[in-house]
Amino acid sequence: MLRKVRRLPVMVRLMLIIVCLGSLSGCGDSADPLGIGIVQFYDVSTGTVITSVSVDPGGSLTLVVRVMSLRSDGSLAPVIGERVTFTLLTPANNGGLAVVNDRTAGNGQAMALYTAGNNFAIDSVRVTTGAGATATITINKTGGIIGPRISNLTASSTSVADGQTSIITATVTDGNNNPMMGEAVTFTIPTNDSNACFINAANACVLSVIVTTDGSGNARAVYRGGSNSPNFDVFDTVRAALANGSTNFVVITRSAATVTSVYSITVSATPATLSAVGGSSVITATVRNNLGTAVSGVTVTFTQTGGVSILPASSITDASGNAVSTFTGAGVATGTAGVATASITVNGTTYTASVVITNP
Repeated sequence: MLRKVRRLPVMVRLMLIIVCLGSLSGCGDSADPLGIGIVQFYDVSTGTVITSVSVDPGGSLTLVVRVMSLRSDGSLAPVIGERVTFTLLTPANNGGLAVVNDRTAGNGQAMALYTAGNNFAIDSVRVTTGAGATATITINKTGGIIGPRISNLTASSTSVADGQTSIITATVTDGNNNPMMGEAVTFTIPTNDSNACFINAANACVLSVIVTTDGSGNARAVYRGGSNSPNFDVFDTVRAALANGSTNFVVITRSAATVTSVYSITVSATPATLSAVGGSSVITATVRNNLGTAVSGVTVTFTQTGGVSILPASSITDASGNAVSTFTGAGVATGTAGVATASITVNGTTYTASVVITNP
């Protein structure tokens, strides 16, 4: 008679037999009660004592409480009109408990309807009589979760470079692992160290997209790696979520730029023309790798021809790939004040660039 149900109109009745622990109203309406006994849960189909029962996530059980008094001859008699309190001890698991009748009927029974949350968290229900007798049962959940869930989230590539893309696929299934079509999946990047984005249908770079699952239960989004911290591996977390709270995550590594031995260096002077009586010009050298990304931490050496000096003689590039020095002219009346040259040496190869500073 005890079985689990799932969204069925006919509820299973779980028999709880409470034997009087003290003086209960109605305990004496049958002959010669002792007023002592035990409190137990029984599977009435087998007559055995039980301490737990199982139900599907989202399923229901009708809990039937039977309050009995113990006679001196060892037999049991139903207690009529006894107040019974049902308490769900684990409300945080989203289960429910509705009392059908809180006083025992002529057969000593009272009932409550238990509904399981749509999860696998274990619940407990306690019953207390007016005389303080109690019993507790553990409710386990087996079977599949009801409704859609993101059962799988994959990336076509879990490691990309700046500007490269990866196809993120969310698979939505029901509790029996059947694909679900027409479910809206929201893709976001809650941890976005690379400044990544999704490419939407308008080919725009956006931070979230909503995609509907196809006949195979799949929704796909295009992730594109960002350019933050180009010299380091950084990690982005892509999240897929349903309206019912089901979520899944995948981590994408945006790898550091792959730099070959090919670099570029450019030099500029501000101002590029000095006065006839001399003056100074700020020399800026910019270093980039073969991907066009600024390179920080590289030592640039500065030299000059003409003029008085260029100081400092070396400088280290910042996060924008820039290194700075100052050229001081000699105050020549006309013509060329001098030439500033910047150079870097990487893996045994030297790269140089120059700028001409003139006089009026």
